[in-house]
Amino acid sequence: MFATIVSTLALVVIVFLAARYIIKKKKQGVKCIGCPVSGKSDCQCNDSYAEEFLAEYYAKKIDE
Repeated sequence: MFATIVSTLALVVIVFLAARYIIKKKKQGVKCIGCPVSGKSDCQCNDSYAEEFLAEYYAKKIDE
């Protein structure tokens, strides 16, 4: 019984924090949450520029 309550509470906290993060980013005007290009004024996540940027970004992450 106690384990069920703790796991349910943990799940509720995780969902709450995720929702709060999404709402906060949307209020900041971020178009694509989670996209590293989204903070820039020329962000177009479906654009080839974004694809190239992401490819370079992840290549650098792998090299680190």
